[in-house]
Amino acid sequence: MHDSVYTHVCNTLADHLEISPSQIKPDHDLRNHFGLDSVALHVIAALLEEEEEIEIREEDLALVNTVGQLIRLVRALRARSLFEVHLLEANDAFPGSRRRPRGLERPSSMRSVAFLHGKAR
Repeated sequence: MHDSVYTHVCNTLADHLEISPSQIKPDHDLRNHFGLDSVALHVIAALLEEEEEIEIREEDLALVNTVGQLIRLVRALRARSLFEVHLLEANDAFPGSRRRPRGLERPSSMRSVAFLHGKAR
């Protein structure tokens, strides 16, 4: 069974490619299998950003090769976004606290590469 991010990414790709979502598999290469160029990937990223209320950085998008990697990236950014909302709510509850918790800073490119390739630490 697939989660909402998987379904949303596949539906967004299917709409853009004018194919059935069932034709999209996690191991499909976005560039070689579907023939997407960088402009098309940016359009798809913009659609996902708007719908998921996330921000996909250029350098993270450049590391994405497969549908599965795009799904993992969107899931991670969505989780991060939810974490930041909860953190802001917690900071509102404790207004004197100015400390920023570890892990909220942007991941380095190397950590992004490891995550996208399923080797997160």
